[in-house]
Amino acid sequence: MRNAQYIQKLIIDPKGLAKPAQVGVDLTLDTVKRIVGGAHIPRDPGKTQHGVLEEVTPEEIAHYENEEPRKAFTLEPGTYSIGFDQGLKPLASTDTAIIYNRSSLGRNGVVIRSSIYDPGFDTPSMGAVMYVYTPIVIEQHARVAQIVIHRNEEANLYDGQYKGEKDFR
Repeated sequence: MRNAQYIQKLIIDPKGLAKPAQVGVDLTLDTVKRIVGGAHIPRDPGKTQHGVLEEVTPEEIAHYENEEPRKAFTLEPGTYSIGFDQGLKPLASTDTAIIYNRSSLGRNGVVIRSSIYDPGFDTPSMGAVMYVYTPIVIEQHARVAQIVIHRNEEANLYDGQYKGEKDFR
């Protein structure tokens, strides 16, 4: 597994919110959309029909005197498409990445998972799927996930339809 210093060089972080961990980099929550409806996954991957997404907007939550108001997502159990404040530069032919939830979310009934980020993949805005099992309030820009990069044997670089695009809906 690659260390945080290596990974941090690959992170696009215009707001400066990503934080290094031991073998990964913490990512922060920017957007949340609830996945409703269904999807159709055909044999031809360029023809996937996605489920319907409903925007979940940040709202004001309680704050203390002399503190700035905080924006937060109040989430009920369900499945969500989330976007992070961070993007990813192209991965080397010997790197594969994946995103996992931070343990604080896991302890509170939330699981975050991404698809595999293949060698050569890049995106201006990373995303993942979030499964919420118990109601939770998550502040916008909170550290919720960690990206890790595994070293792999030399591989062909990704050249699919999502290269350089947002990898979530």
